[in-house]
Amino acid sequence: MSTVQLDIIDGSGLTETRDGYEAVRVAQVTGIDATTDGAALWAALDAGGMPKRGDEHPTIPGIFVDTRSASTEGSDSAVVRVTLTYRSLSSVELADGGKPVMETGVTSVASKFAITGVAIL
Repeated sequence: MSTVQLDIIDGSGLTETRDGYEAVRVAQVTGIDATTDGAALWAALDAGGMPKRGDEHPTIPGIFVDTRSASTEGSDSAVVRVTLTYRSLSSVELADGGKPVMETGVTSVASKFAITGVAIL
């Protein structure tokens, strides 16, 4: 069974960009049972306790996981480092649960013809 250890780098930081705020957290996942580096990377991103895309930062409100990057440490595929990049999602509104939500719209068009091209009388 794999173990997730978040925030393995001491200290924290917050960067202000033209698009809002950005923070990085680094996690280490150990005890991965995988036979290839690719499987280990996938397992690390899917490990219990690993934040998913869209999850809010635990101490900085308003920034969410945007990217997750996994890499093996040396030749040991049982140890994977995961870098989580949190960013402001200023172009999206937040739902009650604090998760980013993207809204889409649909336009309907009335027609005198059926899908087959036959006129509807």
